Amino acid sequence: MSYFDGLVFIGADEVPDCRIQLGDYCEDALALNFLWQGQIHFRTEGRPSVRLKGPMIYWTLPGKRYSYGNVPGEGWHQLWVLVRGQRVEAMLRGGLVPRTETPWSVPGDSEAFLADLRVLVRMVRGARAGDAARMTALLERLFLEASLPSPASERDGGTARERVRRLAEHVAGEPAKPWDFAREAKQSGMSYPHLRRLFYAETGHGPTDYLLDCRLRDAAARLRGGAPSVKAAAYAAGFRDAHSLARLMRQRLGVMPSELRTR
Repeated sequence: MSYFDGLVFIGADEVPDCRIQLGDYCEDALALNFLWQGQIHFRTEGRPSVRLKGPMIYWTLPGKRYSYGNVPGEGWHQLWVLVRGQRVEAMLRGGLVPRTETPWSVPGDSEAFLADLRVLVRMVRGARAGDAARMTALLERLFLEASLPSPASERDGGTARERVRRLAEHVAGEPAKPWDFAREAKQSGMSYPHLRRLFYAETGHGPTDYLLDCRLRDAAARLRGGAPSVKAAAYAAGFRDAHSLARLMRQRLGVMPSELRTR
């Protein structure tokens, strides 16, 4: 058996306007996906749904359940490669493919990642004899890129990501606070775009979207816990009025606040 044996390429494709919904999806194979443009809802087994925005690498592991799909009314530009075989387990054991509760990452150079993945997709779809070694090496290089921190994070020695992680925890704990993320970025010694990028890498949301999600969860918990009114729950969670809460709850949860109070 050669170094490159034990990996079977099942399929690959590039879909410029992907519009699918996969619910509770489980595959006995490893998938490398690249969200080049657009956004999707993505949920791993036992975790809440997050919104990923391109460019973003994400992967699904064999035997795990996932749900993902397009945001209603929108498509996304997707590239994917699906593989199985004994070598997949070796890649997982060796840490080349991260086993993590947040199986996504922002590429350090999105244009270069896109170009390399397009080469791999064409090779898989062409499937010529003698290409197996090149395909395996290229797939492993792409997974290595997915598992590495961004160049900016490496320069920070990981401290920037830790600051962003702590900030996300504070936001979740105090969602009603009038958060100013541009100011938070400045106080943390980074630009707002860098803060936003790290927030996506850590939570799957931008700062503002993450704050709204935290406020929504807080308001929903207050309503289920017997808040005296929708207005009271909205104000306590940081919404400016009950209408803002109702609109967001209908968009993201598909229910109205009054329905939660009666459950």
